[in-house]
Amino acid sequence: MKTLIVFCFSFFLLCTKSFGQEDIKATYDTIKTYDVFLEANKTVWGVMEYKANGQLISVETYNKYKMHWNAAYACKPCNLVTLDAKDKILHEAFQYQNSLSGYYKEYYTDGTIKVDGQYKENPEPENWEKLGERGLCDIRVGKWVYYNAEGKAQKSEQYENGVLVKVDNLNISNSTKTQTENTENTEKVPFGQKIKSKFQKKPTTEEGDPYLEKNISN
Repeated sequence: MKTLIVFCFSFFLLCTKSFGQEDIKATYDTIKTYDVFLEANKTVWGVMEYKANGQLISVETYNKYKMHWNAAYACKPCNLVTLDAKDKILHEAFQYQNSLSGYYKEYYTDGTIKVDGQYKENPEPENWEKLGERGLCDIRVGKWVYYNAEGKAQKSEQYENGVLVKVDNLNISNSTKTQTENTENTEKVPFGQKIKSKFQKKPTTEEGDPYLEKNISN
């Protein structure tokens, strides 16, 4: 059954028909990681002190965060779910290690959708090498929608192969204001780039990589 699913996935991509997010989630592993800054220091009394984002935590909590640190390196490819210190989903995306290559979503801390967008997909799912050289690394495509904390769409952007071509500002005086922007001479920083810095260091422990999580609950 798994072989059949992968075959169908490749077939539809070759036919230039994108897979849906739920199909991708069902086909590839889901891996979780934590967006926290960890510290482990010995006090003047010789006692180890553990912190996450500057707050004292137990050694058990520290080890939980550390176990999933740099999880992107196990993503080849996967659905990567990033959680905060309270296990709330911050964002989820389909990617190969640090390269975003499919759906992308951000959330408010209460679970309300914040950003819903799409990155250029890999047309060769059996080949994930040199994505940057092939123009498949963090390239925005299609419609990106931004929501307020109440879940109402505030703005949408339209991208063509990484270039912003249209912006719709929504919910302004109960009307829609549309403007088209030419960004040929404007350098755009990929939206997902700001979440990648924490993945630059490789794991420093030899405790194994028990990253795989088939079910991530909200």
